[in-house]
Amino acid sequence: MAFDPNFAAVRFGTGRSPAHSPPQSVEAWLKSVNGQIESEYPFYTWDVLQPILVNSHTARKNMLALRRSNAPEADQKAATQASKAADRVLKTIDRETMKHFIGRGAFDTTGFATRLTLFWADHFSAQGKGRYWTEMTGDYLDTAIRPHVLGRFEDMLVAVLMHPLMLHYLDQTQSVGPNSTRGRQKPGLGVNENLAREVMELHTLGVGGPYTQEDVQSLALVLTGMTANTNVGFRYRAKFAEPGPHALLGQSYGDERPALKTVVAVAKDLARHPATARHLALKMAKHFVSDTPSEGLVAAMVEGFGEKGSLADMTEAMLRHADAWNPAGGNVKWSLEFMMGVMRAMNMPRHRFDEMNPKKLFQLFQFPLRAMGQPFFEVSGPDGLMEEDADLMRPHILAARLDWALRAPDAFVRGLPDPRKILPNALAGDIPKSLRFAVKSAESRHEGLAMIFVSPAFQRR
Repeated sequence: MAFDPNFAAVRFGTGRSPAHSPPQSVEAWLKSVNGQIESEYPFYTWDVLQPILVNSHTARKNMLALRRSNAPEADQKAATQASKAADRVLKTIDRETMKHFIGRGAFDTTGFATRLTLFWADHFSAQGKGRYWTEMTGDYLDTAIRPHVLGRFEDMLVAVLMHPLMLHYLDQTQSVGPNSTRGRQKPGLGVNENLAREVMELHTLGVGGPYTQEDVQSLALVLTGMTANTNVGFRYRAKFAEPGPHALLGQSYGDERPALKTVVAVAKDLARHPATARHLALKMAKHFVSDTPSEGLVAAMVEGFGEKGSLADMTEAMLRHADAWNPAGGNVKWSLEFMMGVMRAMNMPRHRFDEMNPKKLFQLFQFPLRAMGQPFFEVSGPDGLMEEDADLMRPHILAARLDWALRAPDAFVRGLPDPRKILPNALAGDIPKSLRFAVKSAESRHEGLAMIFVSPAFQRR
C-alpha cells in the first residue's frame, strides 16, 4: 500500500478532522512539523519558570522557619497563606501545560509534530519528583525534545542529559566522583548509576546491546559533575566530577581535568552507534506501525538514520516505505492520542477548548487518563508508557475509554451531532458494515458516538 493522506492522519497524526484536509504527500507531512501550533500553545520555559520556582521555594522555606521559631501566630498564618498561594501558581502551570499539549494535538493541521514529540518524550521518559520539578515538563518538551524530533539524535540526547528534569528524575544530582575534589573531601558520597544505565539500556544501545556493567560504571563516572537546581538550572561542577581517563566501549574518554566536553563526546558516540540506530528504528516502527514491523521497514529506517543519526531521514524512510501503510497492522492508540482523535472527529470548536479553565480540563482529561493507565507525564518508570496492544486492551482500560467516550463529547460541542454524520470523517478507509449498522441503530446520540469511538476501527492507528 502507498501513501494515503486520510490513513496518514490516523496512523501518523492525531486523527482526521473536518476542519483540516490532511497533506497530500510525504514532503508535506514533514513540512507540517513547522512549529506553528507550538507558538499558539506555548509552555512555561525556564526563563519564565525560574523566578516562580524560586518564589515558591522561598515562601515554603520561610513558612517552615517561622513554625520552627514559634513566631507569632499572625506571622505564621501570613507565611502559610503565601506558601499556599505560590503552590497554587505551580499547580496552575502543571494544568496549563497539559492543556496546551492537548491543544497542540487537537488543533494542528496534522498533529504529526505532537505525535513525534510524545513518542520521543516517552523514549526519554522523565517526570518531576518532589515539590519543584513537575512544572519543568513544558520546558523539557520544548527545549530538550521538540526542537530535535526531525534533527540529529545526538543533539536530542545531549539536551536530555543536561535537562534538570532528567537529572532530578534519575537522581544524577546526587552523584559524586569518589576521586573528585568533593569526593576526597567527603568520602562515601558515592556514584549514582541510574542515568548511565538508562542511557545505555533504554535511550541508546538497547537491552542486550553491546555493553557491559563495566561500561555502565564508566559512563556513570563520566556523568558525575552534572547537576541542576532552581536557582541556575543546569550546572556542571568539575569539582564533583571523576577525573579520567574513562574506558568505555573500547575507547578512552577524558583526562585528569574533568570537563563537560567529555560528556558530550561520549553522548555523540553512543548516539551514532549502529546498535542505537537499530534500537531506535525498531522502537519507532513498533510505535507508529505495528508491534511486529517488517524487517524491510526497520532496515530502511536504520539506513535513513545513517552515520549522522538523522531523525528526519529515519522518519521519512518510515513514511515512504510500503510496509508502513499496511492497514492490518495498526496498533492501539495511546490514551491521550485517542482523546485528541475524538476531539478532532467531533470538530470541537477551538474557542470552546481555549475557554475551558485548566482545572475543569484537568478533570476532563487527567483523571480519566489515570483510569486508562496512561496519565499525562506520570510514568511508572524510566521505560515510559505501556506500548503493547495487550496492555492497552485490558478490560478495565477499555471500560475507562468507554466511560469517557460516553461523557466527554458533551464538553466538546454545544448539542451533540448526529453520529451518522461523524462516522465518515472519523475513520480512514472503509467503514465496517457492523459499525455502520450499530451507529444507525443506537438509541441515543451519546450511545452512537461512543460506539464509534470505542470501535476497533477507531481505537487503532
